[in-house]
Amino acid sequence: MKYGNHCYYFSVEEKDWNSSLEFCLARDSHLLVITDNQEMSLLQVFLSEAFRWIGLRKNSGWRWEDGSPLNFSRISSNSFV
Repeated sequence: MKYGNHCYYFSVEEKDWNSSLEFCLARDSHLLVITDNQEMSLLQVFLSEAFRWIGLRKNSGWRWEDGSPLNFSRISSNSFV
């Protein structure tokens, strides 16, 4: 699926978080990093249908896989994050 300058891949294989990360890195990509509310709203439909891994981890606070901090003010109360 394409949105803006981003392309999303939804795998049907069940993997743990680390295996999912390795899968993405092997394809010169990364786990999902949500950059704005519009992107979150769009993806919420796809992500709510099943469990999906996103590129967010608690390592010295919540950080996206690209190293940027999670901005809690961007997250709605009914969000999947």
